Amino acid sequence: ELLNVDELGVSANFFELGGDSIKALQVCARLKQRGFETTVREMFEHQTLGELSARVRKDVRAIDQGPVEGEITWTPIQQWFFSQSLESHHFNQSVMIYRAERFDEAALRKVLKSLVTHHDALRIVCRHEDGRQVQINRGIDLSDEELYALELFDVKDSLTEARYTIEEAASRMQEHI
Repeated sequence: ELLNVDELGVSANFFELGGDSIKALQVCARLKQRGFETTVREMFEHQTLGELSARVRKDVRAIDQGPVEGEITWTPIQQWFFSQSLESHHFNQSVMIYRAERFDEAALRKVLKSLVTHHDALRIVCRHEDGRQVQINRGIDLSDEELYALELFDVKDSLTEARYTIEEAASRMQEHI
């Protein structure tokens, strides 16, 4: 596909067919997407498909899947963001969901706990410590109330009353997160 060639044999030479270092990088990237790996250097040293295929190997990177916790350094965009004079307590991850029938609160809490346990970034909080702004990735050994906030409201009132209840709750939650 990269070389725009219909058929290849084991003696096909990558570079004689129009391959170059950029295309070699693309080959390496496509192999990695499929769970295999080789290097550009190996492609230069072993230019035929037959020679190179003997050196392509399964990508066996071991990625630590344990929970990430502790202080996290700021990215450049985060540094810029917090250098602005903003009401930072209004910038957090929140969502409002609606269901015509009542939610099964126990099931919902179980799902939320699984999500925040698995996805480290959902446990990040920003706060002031020792006069400086820090971001902390909280561990998973916290109670459910500390891992996430969940409040359920029954808004079967009139549309006006429901809207007021939702706006009040949202404002209160934003100020306390």
